[in-house]
Amino acid sequence: MSVQGFEQAYSRMMEQAMECGSAERRRKLQEQGGAEKALLEQVWWPAVGSL
Repeated sequence: MSVQGFEQAYSRMMEQAMECGSAERRRKLQEQGGAEKALLEQVWWPAVGSL
């Protein structure tokens, strides 16, 4: 499972969340720190292989 594959999957997930989310949800997504992404990349992606 490559870093590039994660980045593509993460970008798609974020785009979908921004398109479908409420204004409050989009605001929270824009304000998120790196901890959430790091958790997905370092723990979730290796264990599950998808987002």
